[in-house]
Amino acid sequence: LGAMTDVIHKHGGTVDKYEGDLVMAFFGAPLWYPDHAVRAVRCSIDMRLELDRLRAKWATEGKPSRLEMGIGLNTAEVFVGLVGSGRRVNYTVMGDGVNLASRVQDLTKDLKWPLLITEFTQAKVQDAFELEFAEARQVKGKTVPVGMFRVLGEKGAAGADAVAQAVVEGK
Repeated sequence: LGAMTDVIHKHGGTVDKYEGDLVMAFFGAPLWYPDHAVRAVRCSIDMRLELDRLRAKWATEGKPSRLEMGIGLNTAEVFVGLVGSGRRVNYTVMGDGVNLASRVQDLTKDLKWPLLITEFTQAKVQDAFELEFAEARQVKGKTVPVGMFRVLGEKGAAGADAVAQAVVEGK
């Protein structure tokens, strides 16, 4: 969790919470970045590369190294702010867009690709990343199917093939 939190912070993300082995993060608040969707995808690629680095390290130490991670991203307007009561308050995000991101993360197992984005994120990042349409999926809470895209790597990056290979091997 610490390693992934460091990667998230490096890209300007905000860690919302930890739930078991899940790290929930968001981009664009409290500081607004016009490229928040690009930052989120770039962060996700770096998280995959960090996981590969950690697995290699753990393997040399004789520790379990088959840990896997699925990442789902969605871009939407959401409520962000302090939520709670007089006894407990959290700075968090809420809304349909947050729920959709969670559903996309769940689909990483089903679609056998550990880094998926919705069509809404794809529209914001398609010029910066190599993407591949996976399928349109009907998800809980939606009345029409949502397009899901695999992230293959950054466009024009020397390591884009390595990123895609790391993602593929990590599934």
